[in-house]
Amino acid sequence: MILPQEIEFKGANFLGAQVSTTCVGTFPLNGTLVDPLSGITVTGNPGHVLYILEYPLGSFTTGQPSVVLETNAFLRGNSTLGLPLNITAYPVFRFGANETGTTPIQGNETTTQITPTVIKIIKNTVAPHEDETATGSNYPWDYTLTVDVANDQTVTDVNIKDSLPGNIQFVQVVDTDEGNIMQQPSTNIPGGLLWIHFNNITGVLGSDKTIIYQVYAPKFDNTTLNILDPNTGAWVNATNTANVTGNYTSIEVSSTDNYTLTLKPLAVQKSVNDESTDPIQPKPTNILHYTLKFQVSDYFSIKNLVLYDILGDGQSFLNLSEYNPRINLHLPRIDINNLLVNLTNPNQFHYYHNSTTGITYLVFNITQLLIDNGYSGIVEGGNYTGTNFGPTTGNLTFWASINEHYGGVTPPTPYPIVSNDLIDNKVIAEAMLSHNNSQVVDNSGTQVIIVAPKPTKDIIKINGTDPVAPYVVKPGDTVTFSLLIDVPTSNLHSFNLIDYLPIPLLKATQFTTGQEQNTSQFIPAAGQWRIGEDDTLSSLTGVIPTLIVDATQNTISFIYGNVYNATQPQATVHILFTITATGNPMADGLWLTNLLNINYQNSQGELFSANQIVSLKTGEPQLTIKKTVTPSNGLQAGDVATYAITINNVGNAPAYNVIVTDDLLSSHTEYIASINGITARYRNGPNITGLNLRGIFTSHGLNFGSLYPIYGVNGTNSTIIITYNTTLNRTVFPRQIINNTVNITKFTSLIPPESPNYVGNPGVDQSHLSDTASIQIRDVDFKKTYVNRLIT
Repeated sequence: MILPQEIEFKGANFLGAQVSTTCVGTFPLNGTLVDPLSGITVTGNPGHVLYILEYPLGSFTTGQPSVVLETNAFLRGNSTLGLPLNITAYPVFRFGANETGTTPIQGNETTTQITPTVIKIIKNTVAPHEDETATGSNYPWDYTLTVDVANDQTVTDVNIKDSLPGNIQFVQVVDTDEGNIMQQPSTNIPGGLLWIHFNNITGVLGSDKTIIYQVYAPKFDNTTLNILDPNTGAWVNATNTANVTGNYTSIEVSSTDNYTLTLKPLAVQKSVNDESTDPIQPKPTNILHYTLKFQVSDYFSIKNLVLYDILGDGQSFLNLSEYNPRINLHLPRIDINNLLVNLTNPNQFHYYHNSTTGITYLVFNITQLLIDNGYSGIVEGGNYTGTNFGPTTGNLTFWASINEHYGGVTPPTPYPIVSNDLIDNKVIAEAMLSHNNSQVVDNSGTQVIIVAPKPTKDIIKINGTDPVAPYVVKPGDTVTFSLLIDVPTSNLHSFNLIDYLPIPLLKATQFTTGQEQNTSQFIPAAGQWRIGEDDTLSSLTGVIPTLIVDATQNTISFIYGNVYNATQPQATVHILFTITATGNPMADGLWLTNLLNINYQNSQGELFSANQIVSLKTGEPQLTIKKTVTPSNGLQAGDVATYAITINNVGNAPAYNVIVTDDLLSSHTEYIASINGITARYRNGPNITGLNLRGIFTSHGLNFGSLYPIYGVNGTNSTIIITYNTTLNRTVFPRQIINNTVNITKFTSLIPPESPNYVGNPGVDQSHLSDTASIQIRDVDFKKTYVNRLIT
C-alpha cells in the first residue's frame, strides 16, 4: 500500500485480528523501493511511503471468500485543501502459486482518492419519516446543521448560512450550540436566511457544532401562491441549501450540503415490530405487528380514505379477536381510540389471498369505518376551516404471522422459509379531495429479514490440553478446532460449513471425503471429527453433515444441505475436529488465520455467508550458527588454534536431524597438520557421544539426527557447542589468512529423517545458517644486530 506523506498510517485488521505491517520507507527521487518480502521492485511518487500489510492467512485459494482488510489512517494537518490524494494498493502472493515457490505473483493495482477538507457541514432533519411531510403548522419539524472541523485544527470566523426555500416557514432557533445569531428568517414570510456565527471552532473527534431550528410547510409560499395545488394536491419538493465558510491558516474554506423534503396533502408511513423476540430476530411462527401512520395536511379535506395493504408472500393475516385491527384517529374536535375494524363487514374490510403468488391483499376503508360508527366520514385537516384543531392523524395497527413456507409459485415448489428470506409489506393510501373528487395517493412499505446463523470458531485443545492465547502451534502438535454456529431458526437451504486451513501448516488431506464422525472420544483424535455433545441441529432435523475434503483448496467442508424443523426451534451446530500440524518449513512466530465460512441460500437462491477466524502463531525451529577461533592472529607453524562452533535454536520448536559441515580440511588440507580434541556438548548440558564428530569435515557433515535435537529458545539444550584444536602445518607462510566456513545444511521440525528440510526453503530465514572464522599467520620478523668491528 502506497500512501502520500499527508496520510499517516495507524494500523489494519482482518475480522478483528491485527495485521502485521512493515513500513518499507519513503520513495526516493528515482521513485523505486524493493519489497523486502517478495523482492519485487515497487514504483511510487517520491516522498510517498510504502507499507507492506501481511494478511494473517497462510494461503489464499481460488474458491475462498473475499478477504477485506480494514485500515485506519490519519490525515495530517499539512494536507493541501482541495487537492486529491491517491491511495494505491495491490496484492502480492509472496511465494507465488505454492508455499515453496520463489516467483511472486503480483495482482492488479487499484487506486482511490480522498480530498482533504478542514470543515464540513451536513444538513438533515429530525422528525419527518421517509423524507416527507403533510403541510401545515401542525406538522413542524427540526432541521439540523452539523459542522465538523478536522481534529485538532482551528477554523476562525466561521459563518453558517442556511437559505430556506420560499415554501418553508421558519419558526424558531432551538439550539445555536453557543453560536451567535447574525440573521434569522421571518416568522411570517416563508423562506429567508438563517446565519449563525462562531469566532472559531477547534475540531475534536466526532461532530463539533450542531444547530437546530424549527420550520413547517405553510399554505402559501413567499409569493402568496398556494404551495400545493388546492385542486389536485400534487406533491412539491422543498429543497434548501446550507453552507459553512471560515478561515484556516489564511485560506478561505467552505462546505455545502442540501436536503430535500416532499410536501404532501396526505402522507403515510409503514413500520413493523416483531413481537415474539427481543432483540428482534424474525423467524417463522413469529408475530409481526404492523402500524400504518398517516397525516392529512392542515389545508385539505379528504373523503373515501382507503388503505390498501399488501402482505408479501410468507405471512398470514391474523384475524383472531386479540389481533383485531384497530385505528386511532385525531380529527378536528374528535379523538377516536382503539376503534376496531369489523372484519366481517365487507364495506369496512376486504381480504383476498392469491394462492398463486402467496400475496395477501387487505383493504381498510377508513371512511366507511367512520360512517359505520356514527362519524361523517370526511377527514378534514386540522386548520382546513381556518380554526386550528391540531394535526389530523391516524394510525392503523394489525398483526400477521410469519409462515413456515412460501405459498407462491416463486420458487415453483413450496420451500420452507429460511434464513435471509425477505418478508415484505406495502401500503397504498388513497382518498379524494372533498370538494372536487380529485384523487390523492401516497405509499410506503417495510420489511423484515429472517434471522441468520452466526458462527464462532476457536481452538479448544492443543495436544489434548487447554491452550492459552496466543495459540502457538508447533510441528507435530495436534490442534482441536471448535466450529460453533448459532442457528436461530432450524430452516436452512444448502447449508455448508467450509474450513480453510492455512497452507502449509495444516493439511486437509489428513481427512478423507465421506469420513464418518468418531464419537468414541469426547475430544476427537488426530484426523477425526465429531458432532459436539451440545449440538442440537442434527437431532432436531435428523441431518448429519457429510465431510468433503478438497486437497486443492485445502478445505474440509461439512455439508448439511437443506435442513428443516416445523417448530422452528433455536438450534446449535457444534463440530469438533483435530488435525496435526505438518513439518513443512515455515517462519517462526508467523501469525496465521484459520477461516471458517458458513454459507447458505435463501428461497430466492441468493447466496449468503458469514466468516469467523481464529488466529494462531507458528512455533518453528530457527537456527543460527557462529564460528570463532582463538587465537586468531600472530600464529606460526606448529601453533594450535582452538575453534568453537555454536549452533543456537532461537525458534520456538525443536530442530531435529541437524547436519553441520566445516570446510577447514577440504579447503586447507596442506596447511593443517592435525585436528584433535574434538567435542560436542549442549551448553550447560550433557556431552554428545556416540557420533562420528569428525564427520563435520566431510561432505556428508556431522548429523545429530533425532538423538540430539536442538530445543527451542528459553528451554534447556537449545544450544550445541562444537570445539576442536588445530595444529598448523609447516607449510603455512607469513601473513597468510586461512578462512574457513561452517554451514548448517539440514534441519527438520519432525523426528523422521525424511521430514522436509528447512535449509534452502524461501519461507525460512536463511541468513544465519553459515559463518566464517579466520586466522592469520604472523609476518616475518627481521632483526639486525651489531656484533663487532674487525680492525687490521
